[in-house]
Amino acid sequence: MNQSERRRAIENQHLSTRRSVTIPALASIFRVAENTIKSDLLFLESHGVAVCENPNGKPQRWFAVRSKDDLEMTLEVACAIKRIEKTARVLLPKALFHEVECLFNAANDAYLSKQKVNHRSKVIRYDNSVSDIDLMKHLHRGKIAADTLEEIKSAIYTANMLRLEIDECEEVLGDVSLVEVDEQLFLEGNMCGVSGKLQRFNTRDVSSAEVIERPLFRSARNRAA
Repeated sequence: MNQSERRRAIENQHLSTRRSVTIPALASIFRVAENTIKSDLLFLESHGVAVCENPNGKPQRWFAVRSKDDLEMTLEVACAIKRIEKTARVLLPKALFHEVECLFNAANDAYLSKQKVNHRSKVIRYDNSVSDIDLMKHLHRGKIAADTLEEIKSAIYTANMLRLEIDECEEVLGDVSLVEVDEQLFLEGNMCGVSGKLQRFNTRDVSSAEVIERPLFRSARNRAA
């Protein structure tokens, strides 16, 4: 392997934005002197491909420079990718998941960094409300209907109210949330009206659900203005 081939192999096969590589490790892989690898890495650094995290460290830790074309994750994208990580880990072969694991790591990092400055976001509110609940499990076990679950998720995400039909009776709830107790899934919310009493219903008993927009009340002074 000549110099150009080795440098290309280092760039394409060994440098990563997530995991560091050291000069001794690369020297062992390519069976060349450490000074040779150091020269290769400095060459790649000068071309904007590699970067050393700790120039004065022993050993030095080298990474790939993140491409300007990398996906810039919004909070919504990061949340969606983060939510499917467990499913991907189960469904994909270990070797294949390892190839895409950096995407999930990046999503988790982006979510955590954006969460601090968007703590009132509806994305954060929704994710916090369902993060500890395996919705797919309850759906597959018939503990909630698919269309009912969709309406409940929408009500949580949009902070709108929810009209329910239970035992041929109609209920309207606000500030709805899902709660898991003893392997059962419950819907909680405040009753519409003056009392605003907190109610809890087993989702299995909900025959239908529909999101309704939260009414907006304005004072007479505001209307006059």
